[in-house]
Amino acid sequence: MSVFEGYRISSPYGLRTDPITQVSSFHAGIDLVKSDQAPIPAFTGGRVIFAGAGATGSGLGGYGNVVAVRDASNRLQLYGHLNRVSVAAGADIKRGQVIGLQGSTGEAVGSHLHYEVRKTFTPQFGWTADREAGTLEPGNYLIEYYSIHREEDLMPMKIVVIDPGHGMTDPGTVSGTLKEKDLTLGISRKIADFLQGRADVRLTRNDDTTFSADKTQDLSARADFANKLPADFFLSVHINAGGGSGFESYTYNGTTDAETDRISGIVHAHVAAAFTAQGLPDRGRQRSDFAVLRLTKMPAMLAEYGFIDNAADAALLASDAFLTEAARATADGIAEALALPDAPNSGPTAPTFPDIKGHWAEAAIRKVISAGIMSGYPDGSFKPNEPITRAEVAVIVAKLLDR
Repeated sequence: MSVFEGYRISSPYGLRTDPITQVSSFHAGIDLVKSDQAPIPAFTGGRVIFAGAGATGSGLGGYGNVVAVRDASNRLQLYGHLNRVSVAAGADIKRGQVIGLQGSTGEAVGSHLHYEVRKTFTPQFGWTADREAGTLEPGNYLIEYYSIHREEDLMPMKIVVIDPGHGMTDPGTVSGTLKEKDLTLGISRKIADFLQGRADVRLTRNDDTTFSADKTQDLSARADFANKLPADFFLSVHINAGGGSGFESYTYNGTTDAETDRISGIVHAHVAAAFTAQGLPDRGRQRSDFAVLRLTKMPAMLAEYGFIDNAADAALLASDAFLTEAARATADGIAEALALPDAPNSGPTAPTFPDIKGHWAEAAIRKVISAGIMSGYPDGSFKPNEPITRAEVAVIVAKLLDR
């Protein structure tokens, strides 16, 4: 049985004479015909990342009313020239679900469905000037897709963007050797590790590099990064200062939807519990006009993981064990709020600690790290030659006594 059963193929994938320009060009999709305004079911499940009139220059121009679906193989499936669309951006759809009606909107000659498979979904919805290089033959693609993915696998992972605050020439808050930009990156990496295999996690930065040295441009680019995916949730990670203590979180102080309040409330509760377990207060959920909250188009939250200028908070922020617990709590909250699948593993992969490579005690250090008796610093180092305090000895002995 053909994957296009019930359709007549009016123009296949490949070179053809363009029916509008009458010039030979590469047809990057396949034109399928049922009848005008016939319901068009989705060929696979996936996430709708665009539904509406394709704008010129967007990668969807000329297709009229179009539905773009990101599938489980991270390809973009495009349904073009629709009379109208029947789904909305952000919706998860299943194979066979009606996404619109056959039509002739856009640059079309006669009523038909233009179905196209692009190799990627970003940027510009996967559009490339070399139409052949940027697309796949739709029939062969669907045959292979059906052989790989079970029906329950057809939904793509939820996209979570973690935004480590500050970076590059902007250190954020600073106290002694602690820098906000290092702490936020460390926490963000740990959150991403805990969500590995459960969500498609993207970091706005994975090192000390930011989008721009200009702060206004950088914040706008961080939000734009999440909007273009489009993400299901955005979390900006920060460290507070100003003499207070404990954990607090923020959502936008303008118009937000119930889903933002629901998700942020769940995540806040999980992280706040990690702080109150250490005797630090839950400062509650706040609202503010932070740029990344104002500019993002999905549920978004900014979290302040303690006060760097408070001695009790700073002691915890200097503890890799606490940062790991805070990250675990954050990931647990996100997983609950977004109904993510169960974790395929128990947590982050062990850090490599490059500063112990070749050290005379490397084997012993790796042994105690693997056993969970000792850990490193938020910047990913172990600092093997640093002196140990009595408090740190007490922590180590307590871990041994608990075994």
